[in-house]
Amino acid sequence: MSRKVAYEGDFVFSTDKNKWFFFYFYGLGFDIIDTKMWKVVSQHIYQYPDVKINRISELNINKVSRNPESLCGFIDACATNQNVYALYTGKHFNEDYSSGKHVLQYNWKGEPQVHYVLDIEINSISVDEKNKILYATTNEENARIIKYKIGK
Repeated sequence: MSRKVAYEGDFVFSTDKNKWFFFYFYGLGFDIIDTKMWKVVSQHIYQYPDVKINRISELNINKVSRNPESLCGFIDACATNQNVYALYTGKHFNEDYSSGKHVLQYNWKGEPQVHYVLDIEINSISVDEKNKILYATTNEENARIIKYKIGK
């Protein structure tokens, strides 16, 4: 079984497409991949996925089911050539884990730079590093785009 199936997740590229940030959804962590060498150059696992694997022999596949008591990992991310920004929910799968207040900034070595704690729950992010603005969308009935000043 591959990590992609057990951990599930998504990825974002650096602006120049030389690096790849694969963030985990079922577990808490990420991989940084050098796209020129197609090699994982940095791996950070803070919590392994808590899943149950069932074999469906008729289809010759594995079905992965998450433990509802386990924590959800990152739910969105964005990247520039300098940094990666990852939105962490901090909620269990038996809760509404589609939004969060924690945005973690990492450099491309995987080293934590800044932990932003926002004032409201958001569900997606984008960043304008030149103008030092984090854009976020809300998951409310009247969804909106919010701007946060970041950096110095």
